[in-house]
Amino acid sequence: MNSHIGGMLLTFLNYMRKLNEACRDGSHIPTLVKVLENSSGDVLELGGGIYSTAIIDMMCNKTKRKILTLENNEEWYKQIEGYQSDYHNVFHVRNWSPNYYVHSYWNVAFVDFNPTIERREAVKRLANCTDFIIVHDTSGRHEKKYQFKEVFETFKYKHTSTDIDPHTTVLSNFKNLDFLS
Repeated sequence: MNSHIGGMLLTFLNYMRKLNEACRDGSHIPTLVKVLENSSGDVLELGGGIYSTAIIDMMCNKTKRKILTLENNEEWYKQIEGYQSDYHNVFHVRNWSPNYYVHSYWNVAFVDFNPTIERREAVKRLANCTDFIIVHDTSGRHEKKYQFKEVFETFKYKHTSTDIDPHTTVLSNFKNLDFLS
């Protein structure tokens, strides 16, 4: 194989690897969009990101739904702080203290932050003050790391989107999730 074709092949394979990573990182997008389309209240984002923060902001812009985005990673925060607006508060936090978010009632909460072991506790804290809790990275291989199963079993309504790995799960104690089927 000549070196030009080999170089093109390596470039293509690198592109495909990045595309595959992007698909995994954004596997929550279809579920997030569907929940936002079928809800109308305040939105909490625990862990900002290039996909989720942009989508939440875009979908809430027209009606000016209140959004609170919290991010503990300084680099990620710098990437998303530009979404700050009159309806979208974006804060850098040092930890995932419930004091930042459990005093309010949320229509939608999106949970996708690090350190991941704390996600379980966040989901538990949101269980009785949030209509729809969307949790990213809930595939079987992530279950060992996050141990969500026992927490998820406490919810009245559960739906896991398995079309794209890693999976995304929506939980609620208040709202039926049939619209996700």
